[in-house]
Amino acid sequence: MKKNIIAFLLLFSSTAIASDDIDLYSEDDIVEEEKHQVEVKDQLSKKQQNQYLQQAKDFIQNKEYVLARDILFQIEKYKNPEVYYQIGLIFNKGLGIAKNQKESAKYFLRAANLEHLQAQFAIAYMYEHGIGARLDGKEAYNWYLKAANKGMKKAQRKMGDLYYDGIGVKRDLEKAAYWYKKVADTGDLVAKKLYKKVMFDLKKGRIY
Repeated sequence: MKKNIIAFLLLFSSTAIASDDIDLYSEDDIVEEEKHQVEVKDQLSKKQQNQYLQQAKDFIQNKEYVLARDILFQIEKYKNPEVYYQIGLIFNKGLGIAKNQKESAKYFLRAANLEHLQAQFAIAYMYEHGIGARLDGKEAYNWYLKAANKGMKKAQRKMGDLYYDGIGVKRDLEKAAYWYKKVADTGDLVAKKLYKKVMFDLKKGRIY
């Protein structure tokens, strides 16, 4: 049975996700999950793992979420960071499974610990806003920094935000300016505006 589910991605919005989201399972889905609509062989080579992962992504692209879920859960045992990240996404969005931000954060963290760049940004955001994880500015800072040091522009801009607002770190407008300028120099219009603002504050003596 193929079933399309319309879900809204809330991870990168400024609004926290409610903890009492509607359970997207039907009784039929639970039965289908137990027997799996797509059976994956027990032992897979690295090449086969990647083929199944791509198939799962294709199912997601085609909105065949239950089929994607079945594959991802069967290959997660291989500890592939991209698989962990994709499972985090389906829990975050509620794709073929009940939306669960705690499970989403758990899988994002697993992927992040394996150096998955997008997962590092995702778990940083969840710590920053207390979505599926404890509200922890320091952890948010640490994960944003890891992603920023790898060159992710939106993480670098976030570093500017954290230093400007003093989230997870002591407020420091000079360091905020450093990160905003780093992104602004790539042509990012938002970062250019933020850089101008923080430089204005510095000139006015608003250092802390």
